[in-house]
Amino acid sequence: MTKLKLILIALFIGQVTLAQQVYQYSGIVKDKNTDLPLEDALVIVKPLRTSGAGYYSGVKTKADGRFNLTTTYRLPLNVLVSRKGCASSSTKIKRINENSFEIYLECEQETIELIIEETKDNDDDGVLNKDDACPNEKGPAENKGCPLPDDDQDGVPNATDACPNEQGPPENNGCPYADDDQDGTPNDRDKCPNVKGSPEFDGCPDPKNELTALLNENRFVFFALDSKKLSKEAMEFLDSIAVILNQSGSVALEITGHSSSEGSAEYNQSLSESRAQSVSDYLIQNGVKATQLNTRGLGETQPMESNSRESGRSKNRRVEFKF
Repeated sequence: MTKLKLILIALFIGQVTLAQQVYQYSGIVKDKNTDLPLEDALVIVKPLRTSGAGYYSGVKTKADGRFNLTTTYRLPLNVLVSRKGCASSSTKIKRINENSFEIYLECEQETIELIIEETKDNDDDGVLNKDDACPNEKGPAENKGCPLPDDDQDGVPNATDACPNEQGPPENNGCPYADDDQDGTPNDRDKCPNVKGSPEFDGCPDPKNELTALLNENRFVFFALDSKKLSKEAMEFLDSIAVILNQSGSVALEITGHSSSEGSAEYNQSLSESRAQSVSDYLIQNGVKATQLNTRGLGETQPMESNSRESGRSKNRRVEFKF
């Protein structure tokens, strides 16, 4: 079998107390080729001139390959290092100022492979495969490397989930946010929390449908003779339009101004354009994007009723909406 060499890189620090003559040694055992720590390597310190069996000061390396050992044996000392699957090796300590040693072990290939396998952590959760009951799923050490139970699969474990059977974000303790209008858009993201809508429109109804319904009831704003000033009723109507347009920047509205036949055609054309612009300006002041509005004036060319009577002329002094 192929044999690999391992190296014990140990810093031996002798601490001497005259009353007790205590020596303390510490170090780390690693694989020379992979630099992986060797667990369960046995480090023994005994008097140099003593041979044969007996009880001596010895410890096994921990998972990180480290060891700490204290002895009251007098110098010179013999340090022996061994591990299952590896040949033993030793070094001598004759003087207290000898504090750095390199001890090589020869190990079978299978031993190295086992060491490497035992230090793997497939799911990178800090629990080694050999101790991990779920080596391919992240989980805390207190649960043997397995994920904590999470019945609703929302990423919040049952132990800390205030709503373990309903999915919810961690910032809301695993509970779903309230949805007063039951439209599938939680209140915290619903711009219309008391009216059923669509997630596409942030929980509000489709603006086109709303605008269609509103304009089916009334699609005109009327003006006084020779005026572009908006009445109180007109502004209230435009407020409703602004709310809908502000819900979606994709809905565009065409605003067309008209006039009755008093005055010249040129004057009436200008007046109709001013009326359309007056409506547009009001909507923009209420948050509507200018890109959503298109204005034009048609003067007296498209009367809604006859200009021969005042009742008809009052209907022709108007702005009309289309989208």
